[in-house]
Amino acid sequence: ERWVTIMKTSKCGIEFIISHEGFCRKACKCVETEKYYTIGYGHYGADVKSDMTITNESAIKLLKKDLAKFEEKVNKYSAYNWTQNEFDALVSFAYNVGNIDTLTRRGTRSKKEISDSFERYVKSGGKVLNGLVKRRKDEKELFDGGTVSYYPKYVGNSSNIDIIFKSIGVPDKYIGSWDCRKPIAAKNGILNYTGSIYDNIYLIELCKKGKLKR
Repeated sequence: ERWVTIMKTSKCGIEFIISHEGFCRKACKCVETEKYYTIGYGHYGADVKSDMTITNESAIKLLKKDLAKFEEKVNKYSAYNWTQNEFDALVSFAYNVGNIDTLTRRGTRSKKEISDSFERYVKSGGKVLNGLVKRRKDEKELFDGGTVSYYPKYVGNSSNIDIIFKSIGVPDKYIGSWDCRKPIAAKNGILNYTGSIYDNIYLIELCKKGKLKR
């Protein structure tokens, strides 16, 4: 009898997904034609009402709960004997797309062919989206064994985001105004950064955990 290993998304994998989903504190529709609202880190469905809000902590718990369904979709192809990096990249892809059936051509593609296919899936509504181009590139890199690089952990007492950034070595070009911080905010999942208190609290929390992505 063949034993099947049931894999789970690693802590790094969850952080990878968080960095690409971005945090949505209030229910929103990314595209007006969507049937349901999205909240937190990509949670979408009939249970999300238009006036709902969520904390970062609750959003992470909801994400972890949601991931189980997509882990199952990747574990369906356990015959590949995925490495943890490969599994995490595929769960990220499935969470974004819905499954990995097409990516793997229902289990008939080699790992090399799967890696080469990531960057084909960059369109939504027939249009190439920059966010998807970046996500697919990062997923491919993770699948191929790449690692995510973070700034050092912030251990001071300041609540000023620029002081915190400077102390952990963030380049000066990202310090001084919310507009300067936009690229590093986008790198860490906040694609529509406006310098709001909620966005800054999220970035500061990443700094305190040593999880601000370079």
